[in-house]
Amino acid sequence: MIEAPAPASAPDRGPDSRVQGLRILIVDEHPSVRAAIRGAVTARGLVVVGEAGSADEAGAMALETQPDVVLLENELDSGERHPLVRMLRRALPHTAIVLLAMSFGERDVVDAMQAGAAGFLELGVGAHALQRAVRGAVRGDLAMSGQWARRVVRYLTSRDGRSPGAADAAVAAGLTTRELEILRLLAEGLTAREIATALGISTRTAEGHVGEILRRLGARNRAEAVRRYVELV
Repeated sequence: MIEAPAPASAPDRGPDSRVQGLRILIVDEHPSVRAAIRGAVTARGLVVVGEAGSADEAGAMALETQPDVVLLENELDSGERHPLVRMLRRALPHTAIVLLAMSFGERDVVDAMQAGAAGFLELGVGAHALQRAVRGAVRGDLAMSGQWARRVVRYLTSRDGRSPGAADAAVAAGLTTRELEILRLLAEGLTAREIATALGISTRTAEGHVGEILRRLGARNRAEAVRRYVELV
């Protein structure tokens, strides 16, 4: 595995232009799988800038092309997959990393997010859903279905019948009980409007809470905030 250099500066593009001109790197050992992913992701505003078949090749290609999103097939050797994700997060902090797999469990998702992934999707997800997830990941959204986000939160909060570390994490981060509740709902994949409906508050109030949560956690976007939640509970 190549060593991570200093973090690269993000290309001089605003958020809107990034979403409209997304650059995608596909990583999978099998050319046929890469071709299938390329076919699903290719669309107006989405450009595949490279394909890699190994962790070393992916690392070098990512540093060269600086993609907006890396689509990483989860079957890559586990001893290489998470080190690659961590290296890319350090070297290319503005690049979103989304893992793909035919099947996976809650532990797979937790491990991936702790390594720095922005989400986890089923490999057979439809082209439209994949394209939407890719665009969302660049905006800082969690690249995961609501169903899977809820499953992961249930998994985290049901170990030994409790949520180890959640309350302590809230105190350490200066979060209020309401903010911790909202962070959990974010981790379940809810939008600010959906959180407002669930809690009986205005959307503006919910958005204010989300902004304060990001500030206190030192997170740049919602995906990073959810990753912090996963790490802490």
